[in-house]
Amino acid sequence: MVSDFDPKQGTLTINKARVGGIDKDSTKTGEDRLIRLCPRALRVLTRQLALRDAFVRTGKIAHDHLFFKETGEPIRNL
Repeated sequence: MVSDFDPKQGTLTINKARVGGIDKDSTKTGEDRLIRLCPRALRVLTRQLALRDAFVRTGKIAHDHLFFKETGEPIRNL
């Protein structure tokens, strides 16, 4: 989710899980994790957010997922 990314701190918060295609409101351990991104990952995520913003402006997406398909649909299954 977009709200899980803190660009100023360069971190992602992991506080949800997907198990068997079903979204859960907590991680498997029940504990949130804070991931500090390396500079390269931060650059990739910054570019992804710019692409996401362009999709939002053109009405291709109306969700808060960070990653999505070319169609704008959120990625649900890997």
